[in-house]
Amino acid sequence: MYIGLVYNSEFHQIIINHTSIEFYENLKPQVARAPLKLTFSKEQEGRLVLVKEEVNPNGTSPMIKEESVKLSEHLITQLLKNTNDEPISNQFVEGSIGGSVNYRS
Repeated sequence: MYIGLVYNSEFHQIIINHTSIEFYENLKPQVARAPLKLTFSKEQEGRLVLVKEEVNPNGTSPMIKEESVKLSEHLITQLLKNTNDEPISNQFVEGSIGGSVNYRS
């Protein structure tokens, strides 16, 4: 079974990672604190979001650049129900992104 989006009469597969991902800052060595984690608000619950790394004076920080309207509960259930537990070679990012205190620019 495949889940995807039809756009311009073409099928584009959507791959859902069964494991959640945490995004953290990558800090330069001179920043004397632990990397902060990207948090999501209650309003963002059930939305698709585009997360991008942004360069700042301390290193890089994950930022939400775009978000969709809230998805229906039925659609969210279908997406999560059809996840794939089998590893697909390098299709998924690791469970934690960022968190480096050795970031060099």
